[in-house]
Amino acid sequence: MSRPYYKPGPGSQHKERYGVINQFVENLHKYLRGDSMELVKQIFDDENIYNSLKRDIKSESSYRRVHELLSSVIDHAERLISQGRKVEDIRRQLATELAKVRIIIKYQEARGQIHSNIAKLLENAIRELYSDDIRDPKVLKNVLSNARILIDALAVVAKEKE
Repeated sequence: MSRPYYKPGPGSQHKERYGVINQFVENLHKYLRGDSMELVKQIFDDENIYNSLKRDIKSESSYRRVHELLSSVIDHAERLISQGRKVEDIRRQLATELAKVRIIIKYQEARGQIHSNIAKLLENAIRELYSDDIRDPKVLKNVLSNARILIDALAVVAKEKE
């Protein structure tokens, strides 16, 4: 379950900007478990979300480190699913890797390399990947696929910033 993180700021532009991302993060659970095209549509077709994400990624290189780590975890999990592993076993094997990714996200956020909005979005994606209520390998595979689409879409947004 996602935790709201909107903190009201002094101006309505601040509220509008972070409210849009907050809403997207709150619905991330639905997007990661649902249709891939809906996720892509939300990122690229909703101008408010796209522009907010573009502002919140400081540079392509600042996002690349997180993307590389998280994509390798997703690839590893997908290999484990294709080997017929149980979801519980996959979750156990990924625990350390996901913890490392969360630490890198926090580090990049603390350095000011990624905004807290991007950090919260990525952390919620990690929570979803590690969710106890995913027991079916097909559901996990869909979540992994959509998480990969999410991080790749964010990489495109970061690249377009340059």
